[in-house]
Amino acid sequence: QGNMDHYEGHNISGEETIDVAFIFLNSKYTWSSPLPYVPLDGLTMKKILEKAYSSSLKRLKVFYEENISDFKAKLQELKEDPLIKGKKIRRLHFHYSGHGAYNKNPLKARVGENCLVGTGFFESYLSEIELKNLLLDWQSEHITIFLDCSKIWARPPRGIESYELGAISDVSNQKKIFTLYATMSHIESRSNDSLTQELFKVTDNGKSPIHITELSKAVNDSWNQKGSDHRNKDDMIKEGDNWTNYIWPVEKQKGANYSSKGDKNEKYLGVMRTKSMNSKPSPSKIRKKTSKTL
Repeated sequence: QGNMDHYEGHNISGEETIDVAFIFLNSKYTWSSPLPYVPLDGLTMKKILEKAYSSSLKRLKVFYEENISDFKAKLQELKEDPLIKGKKIRRLHFHYSGHGAYNKNPLKARVGENCLVGTGFFESYLSEIELKNLLLDWQSEHITIFLDCSKIWARPPRGIESYELGAISDVSNQKKIFTLYATMSHIESRSNDSLTQELFKVTDNGKSPIHITELSKAVNDSWNQKGSDHRNKDDMIKEGDNWTNYIWPVEKQKGANYSSKGDKNEKYLGVMRTKSMNSKPSPSKIRKKTSKTL
């Protein structure tokens, strides 16, 4: 990582490499009112990524999917997409906005397992463990997962189904995954404290990347500064320098000067010194408070 030939879309051996982003958005459920904040979150995440990759946009492949009923089938379908098939993936990013819940039905998924909730009449759960197993099949170098949804105990919707929950037993695989949760356990996510919108703010719309190890802190500091008690949390295995040099949304480019020490104009570690953090764009809309919950 950091090799400029690698950055420009080829590894040292000359093999073509790409970065892939899946943006999954579920806003229309048969058993609840529509979630109006979800489409805005999706557009915001897409904008962050495209701005961050503006100098190498051909290397980034973004897949924007809305109202998915069967997450597993959709991911398997995308694996055959000609934009991806046969290519080496360096960074694989998965973003989800929509309903989420802890499962409490022992017949459907492991009790307490964090799940994404599908749309349609026969909604399906996709457990977080199964999601990680599916993403590991892509054999990318790193995986980042952002779950902008609630994690509360919930009654499964009608017709609920879930998939076989495999364990991620290989530690070398687990250490490839970074997960960012919009909330702490069993806390409702609020649309006026959207994780996605706060990421837009702290990265200056993707123009000021942040070290992945400081991303959660940057968002929590921003919420704290505006008087919000909302908090996110991250999860990763740190071993050696496996995440030390990882910048999100994309690694530093030639000529950029990153630092791990802040000053008056840098409220977050790892922000580019060439960018001032004194002025940041606000989200394009002020969204009304809506609970992201079942």
